[in-house]
Amino acid sequence: MLSELEELVLALVVELNRDAYGFSILARYHEKTGRELNINEIHSALHALEDKDLLSSQNGFATKERSGRRKRVYSLTQRGKEKLDELSFGGDR
Repeated sequence: MLSELEELVLALVVELNRDAYGFSILARYHEKTGRELNINEIHSALHALEDKDLLSSQNGFATKERSGRRKRVYSLTQRGKEKLDELSFGGDR
């Protein structure tokens, strides 16, 4: 069973596609819901979804804007796609 935040993060990863990293997910979350979260809550949800094998992640390219640090970019696993389909059809509720 997923929390409401985990369900929304899963959907936002799909929506953001190749731009699905912590801060972009946080910004889109706020844009969609009007609710405030901190980045740690997003990262906790992302890690939980990875632990459940619903998301995978990889390091993106280092950027000047991030002082040479890499973004961790998230994508759905096959199991994540199946879970999102299940949620879309109300199979989890």
